Amino acid sequence: MLSVYDIDRIVFASSLAIHIIIASITIGMPFAVGTLELYGILKKDESIKNLAQRISTLILVLFAIGTLSGTIVAVEMYILFPKFMQIVGNTAIISLYIEILAFFLESLFVGIYFYSFKKYSNSILHPIFMYLIGIFATMSGFLIITLNAFMNYPVGIEYLNGQYIDINPYSIFFTPIEFIEVSHGILASLEFGLSIFVLIISYKILKEKDIENIKIYGKALKLVIPILFLSILLLGIFGINSIDTLAKYQPVKYSILEANLNGNISNAPENLFGIVTNNYTLIDSIQIPNLQSLLLYESFNPNTIVPGIYANESYIPSPNDITIAHNSFDIMAIFGFLIFFISLYGLISLIISKEDKKDKKFTLNPKYTFYMNKLLLYGLILLSVLSLISLETGWVAAEVGRQPWTIYGILLTIDAANLNPGVVPIAITFELIYIALFVLSIWAIKRYFINKL
Repeated sequence: MLSVYDIDRIVFASSLAIHIIIASITIGMPFAVGTLELYGILKKDESIKNLAQRISTLILVLFAIGTLSGTIVAVEMYILFPKFMQIVGNTAIISLYIEILAFFLESLFVGIYFYSFKKYSNSILHPIFMYLIGIFATMSGFLIITLNAFMNYPVGIEYLNGQYIDINPYSIFFTPIEFIEVSHGILASLEFGLSIFVLIISYKILKEKDIENIKIYGKALKLVIPILFLSILLLGIFGINSIDTLAKYQPVKYSILEANLNGNISNAPENLFGIVTNNYTLIDSIQIPNLQSLLLYESFNPNTIVPGIYANESYIPSPNDITIAHNSFDIMAIFGFLIFFISLYGLISLIISKEDKKDKKFTLNPKYTFYMNKLLLYGLILLSVLSLISLETGWVAAEVGRQPWTIYGILLTIDAANLNPGVVPIAITFELIYIALFVLSIWAIKRYFINKL
């Protein structure tokens, strides 16, 4: 039977898992829509401009849903983990204050964008408003991930004799892991938002029968694929650097994600997947000899020593948590490589396409019109699915890998949680609201947006 502590964790995790999807789309998609609209205005291409403005309605819908979703998450944090919010209120609240400002600015430009269609529809100011929506959504993400970096590596606070002392609220912006964690997190959100845009366009091309509409969708795909590839390339670079940063500043978490359960060792194999038993032994994993030592710090030296932990150490996750964190990390990494190669295929297909060299005539032959390549279109849809899974598993790996701490070395998750049984019906109510919100959102988007795009 689940304990109150388990219910707290499950409810908050499931709520945040949904909110991350919505928030990430509103970070990435405005840049795609803004690019389309700017192109349409500069090239006087009404079809592309109108497509951008039609897709922008999805951003409005998701912004409304995200506002409700974010409010629920904020309330859950106070109700389910009050001790955490108490400490944040004394140490790191400045990031949340600025995040509220960023949210208000995002809201302001959402209103300006949608109420200025007629007045600025042919002015570059209009797509700039859309870019500003994306910029302030990104700013919100930056501030939330900054708080998460503080949770992983708290600075500006000391815990002594049951008291929190030497508090510096501005130190939250100067944790040694902040730059890498924020860069990696923002790029992951940007990439996912762009991939959803590409998913919508690819789906419409596959379903569309009208040649003129296919050409419009294809032009949109041509504009966004290079941006998508660049975001994936940068995400991979910062992802690799984040592993090195983990090993340097968070060796315990690194050990958990890599399932290194035999202390610090050289000639370390790469452990792919596997299950951690009750005595902290990794079984059923695929081991690639020396690979972990070779890759860490890009040393390419099998004698590189990698961090590890022992089963008898204090404050390490349960075997189940290590299994979840380790396998989630592996899924994220493997899918990340697949995403890169699919996007590379898309970029190469675009570059070698001879569409503009064949008297600029449209043809159904994929050799001349890259977006008529069904393999590519299905690949881009797959890329979006893999991006979703990578986004979620990366988040799971990061959060479960920090257990049993909420704020590492300062606040245990069980101490942060509300263990009053009276919180259970409230938590379940929130969960039901979230499920209903998610189902309603999918239905509304499909009926009123996808089918009418």
